[in-house]
Amino acid sequence: MTADDVVVLTWYGVEEPHHELSNLVSARIAHALMQGSTARVRVLAGEGEAIDLSAIPEAAIVFPVAIGRANSGWLQRQLERAGLSYVGSGSRACEAAIDARVLRAWLMQAGLSVAPYLNCERRDYPWTTAPLAESSFPQGWPVTAGPEEGPAASAALVPEQKRSGGRTFSLASLRDADRVASLPVVEVLQSVNASEPATLYSPWDTGYVCPAAIDDRLRFALDRIAVAAHNALGCVMSRVQVHLDGDDALTVSVFEAAPLLLPTSLFARAAAGVGLHFADLARRLVDDARQHRT
Repeated sequence: MTADDVVVLTWYGVEEPHHELSNLVSARIAHALMQGSTARVRVLAGEGEAIDLSAIPEAAIVFPVAIGRANSGWLQRQLERAGLSYVGSGSRACEAAIDARVLRAWLMQAGLSVAPYLNCERRDYPWTTAPLAESSFPQGWPVTAGPEEGPAASAALVPEQKRSGGRTFSLASLRDADRVASLPVVEVLQSVNASEPATLYSPWDTGYVCPAAIDDRLRFALDRIAVAAHNALGCVMSRVQVHLDGDDALTVSVFEAAPLLLPTSLFARAAAGVGLHFADLARRLVDDARQHRT
């Protein structure tokens, strides 16, 4: 990293419930960027649709932080319109990843097997529609609600396969110059509450193995899925969650074009597997954004 400004920009979105988690992520990223660097790191926050980007210098690199429904690509779109360079995947990739119908179509076009899903109209409450979705998938697919507001005409209920059967793997990919680097495969062993995103980043609620104890054949198949999904949406960084069932079938259940970054998150754990610990990872992402300025 050079001495250029880095702005960690937290956006809470409209009625965003993850304020505490967003603030934690921003603080951890800012602290990591300040370690062993001469760059001036500032933390800014915005809320709602009237975000003011005028305080950010044109030469700065923005590290956007948006959690949950706010992670819809809207913030990246505003940064692009303002001509600001930022860390991570572009607005189109983030918008596609948050819309289950678009995401499923893109991934299936890339030849990937994707978990089933059920759409509900926005006027319906997801928690009343979720039981219908669960009853529609008797094979055991718990359902997590998609965004209530977003580019789609309807909200999507995206099911994630239960961890009680088979094996679950987290695949992380990162842009490396002009190629895609696949990070070590992380196996997710257990989760107390798989429907609560925060538990995926807690070492007390979830067990991990990194690198996963898998043979070369499975590793090759998982790497192909990770790169294919990453390229299908044109990501800078991405995380794919894949389930392996008893019939050796691999199914994509989760895709993130802007993975949440914490030292204990699945993406950070994969990066640590190649020696990119959290501070190194944060600086690597900033350097990537600087090399690929808007």
